[in-house]
Amino acid sequence: MWHNSHEASQNILPLFTNAAKSADNVIPELNGTLFGMVFHVSHGFNLHLEKTVKTGKIEKLVKQASGGPLKSILSCSNDQVVSCDFCSNSHSSVFGTGAHIALNDHFLQITF
Repeated sequence: MWHNSHEASQNILPLFTNAAKSADNVIPELNGTLFGMVFHVSHGFNLHLEKTVKTGKIEKLVKQASGGPLKSILSCSNDQVVSCDFCSNSHSSVFGTGAHIALNDHFLQITF
């Protein structure tokens, strides 16, 4: 599926980390000299399944989870979106219902 294009710079989210503070605790000589930052880029992951599962079943399960036990963590979107579309979204992860590829019945790539 082709997503509407946006600049890559709009879709990388800088996040601050406490890694530098942790390093200061371990190596006191570095105190105040390190600054930690990570960059979050939307990504997907590959699933290699033992049992045959159709992508429609995966979508159904993720939608159920996002409306149930993961309601405050996981959201689903039917729109063609990229990460800058979620700057004000409070969920930790957003599942793009059309943004996955089934290479066969045992191997899927899912985008969050």
